[in-house]
Amino acid sequence: MRIVKANFLALTGGTLTGDLSIGSHKLKTTTLYLHEKDTSTLSIHKISDNSIQRLYADRFLFVTGIYGEGSSSNISAQNVDASALIGRARDTGNDLVETDRRQGAADPYFQATLPMVLNPSAEPGALVEGHFWYDATDDVLKYRDSATVHTLLGSNTASNLDAAGYRAFAAIGDCLNPERINDNNIATSAEFDTIGEYAEVAFGRLVNIKRWRIHGNVSSNGDGRFKIQKWDLVTGAWVDWVTGIPTRTTNDWSTLSTETEVYTTAIRLVCTTVDGGTGGDVCNELEVIY
Repeated sequence: MRIVKANFLALTGGTLTGDLSIGSHKLKTTTLYLHEKDTSTLSIHKISDNSIQRLYADRFLFVTGIYGEGSSSNISAQNVDASALIGRARDTGNDLVETDRRQGAADPYFQATLPMVLNPSAEPGALVEGHFWYDATDDVLKYRDSATVHTLLGSNTASNLDAAGYRAFAAIGDCLNPERINDNNIATSAEFDTIGEYAEVAFGRLVNIKRWRIHGNVSSNGDGRFKIQKWDLVTGAWVDWVTGIPTRTTNDWSTLSTETEVYTTAIRLVCTTVDGGTGGDVCNELEVIY
């Protein structure tokens, strides 16, 4: 009998000095085994029934992504009360910060920790109930109920403003007597003696507007100028609607002018050029309606 000396690793102890190649064989533990699923995938299975099992680790570092293999794969927070699954991203020049979380609670919820951005999109081709998107064409938010697409902020959810609605709330501002621009009294006036002074009318709801007129005062020289701004719900800022409105030198109404229809929740009358007459830019009344 010939005995050939060979290198081998003892069943306990020792140090592996080369690669361990098991070919098509499985690497087994007491209840699990490691399987080469394909040329680029390893999987962990239960020996008794070959079912796919879990891998427990402190963290995973991946290069491309996390992919679901099942028809309803999920990423879950710990199944313990108040546990959360937190998403983080780098704050430029600083460190990772929380952007969102799936929070366990009596009524679990998804939280956008930082301001959320909806990418402008065309209307989805296959709408389902609950669809919510920022329409890139109309620049409005839309959603789908069980049967219909609705605009969350837009002209078709606004009511047409009438004269009574325009005067429902007294105007405020930093000009002299701002409340007089919508008090339905053409015998009293608001005065603007500094560029940028304004009178603001809030409507308390979303309204459509397209027409306006202004009542003048004989104290004006006619060389002052106003503009009307509307509150833009998309940008969250005041934007010009009508500009270059001259101060009137007579105690009467201007022509009821029609402009591009817009929707808003408030308007401002703003002084852009101070009139040379007594009181600066004087306005006995402004009316803005649909």
